[in-house]
Amino acid sequence: MHDLIRDLAIGITRKRPLFVVKAGMEIRGSIGVQEFTKEVEKISLMRNQIERLSGEPNCPKLSTLLLRENPLSGNISHEFFYRMKSLRILDLSMTGIEYLPESVSNLKNLCMLLLNGCKSLRKVPSLAKLKRLRFLNLNDTGIKEAPDGMECLVNLKELYVSSVEGTNRINDGGCNSLMLPDSIIILRMERCQLSSLPCRSRLQHLQSCDIRWCSMKWLLPIGDNSNIIPSLPSIRTLYLVNLPNLRGLCEGVLPLGSFACLRGLSTWGCQVLENVMSLELFRSLQCLEYINIEKCSEMEEVIKGGEEGDNNNNDNTIMLLPNLKVLELINLVKLKSFCKWVIICPSLSKIYINGCPQLKKIPLSFSDSTSVVSGKIKGSKEWWDALEWDDPNTKTLLLPLFQEEEEEGRGMKRKAEQVEEIASTSQHQ
Repeated sequence: MHDLIRDLAIGITRKRPLFVVKAGMEIRGSIGVQEFTKEVEKISLMRNQIERLSGEPNCPKLSTLLLRENPLSGNISHEFFYRMKSLRILDLSMTGIEYLPESVSNLKNLCMLLLNGCKSLRKVPSLAKLKRLRFLNLNDTGIKEAPDGMECLVNLKELYVSSVEGTNRINDGGCNSLMLPDSIIILRMERCQLSSLPCRSRLQHLQSCDIRWCSMKWLLPIGDNSNIIPSLPSIRTLYLVNLPNLRGLCEGVLPLGSFACLRGLSTWGCQVLENVMSLELFRSLQCLEYINIEKCSEMEEVIKGGEEGDNNNNDNTIMLLPNLKVLELINLVKLKSFCKWVIICPSLSKIYINGCPQLKKIPLSFSDSTSVVSGKIKGSKEWWDALEWDDPNTKTLLLPLFQEEEEEGRGMKRKAEQVEEIASTSQHQ
């Protein structure tokens, strides 16, 4: 019975081969139009040794074409995609292509374009007509200029973009500048030469933003007091990693409601960053659950403002962050203050502080004296004893987390003594 069903299935496939799967079959050389039929709907030729795609296949029903992990060093003929009007998914990732043919510009139904890992790729044609494109991955390519028409991708939801080397960068200047459409929900950028996020709008729908090894000084363009439209009002997670020139989130004033949905903030290796945000903005982050600040060597305070004479300073020097669960401050050698105000954080469950020898105060308060908090607070005993506390109950709750860390000189001396002791013991034996 099973043999009959199998033979029937094979017969149907032969009569109407809707799907062609030849992944990992060591196909070599050139693939021409004979491999593509009018009826085919999905084709997978992944992980082969295909060098070239030639001709102009007539595949009006083809919706998926997977070509990843093929050399394609002979590239693709210019007319190859002209008669693939239904194509929705095109995967050319990790291939050796040097350019995309112009016919890609006419794939008006394309929803997903994968070019990640195409290290030899230098040129991408205009994307202006790809109005239905939702996912674009340009990670780890060799493109030097952003493709034309990026701002026209009105349905783009996810964008991943980076350069291969420091000399090959996406630049925010000139006629071929990268301009983000407002529709983006997930954005990851690496090694791009930008002064700030390249956007004409306030990125109203962006929920996840991950920026690494870029040259930007500010995350957002210059703020405008007259602009009442919030910036990044839907952002939930923000990662700022190894940004050597970053000075802050915005050069100027951010409108009310900016970052209102932020839940996770991680700032790592931003060497000239002196503070992360203003007190006014920090007070508005009522959804914030996770803060991680690490290896920012010039940072003296995480939250700026709240001193005497500051406009934000008044008799009410206590703020509530009801959802904050995790606080991590790591290797911030100049950090003196996290925040001038006391922060009530009833949901805090983990705290990790290490490598912050100049920190003078941990301005946390717990509404419940029986709160259970895990984590570590590492430093010298002298540092711990000198810490100032607005709420004595906080010191009691955090004391079990404290781990004494020997000063460097004392630690080296102790190690030397241990070495001498071992050597002496060996001689006596």
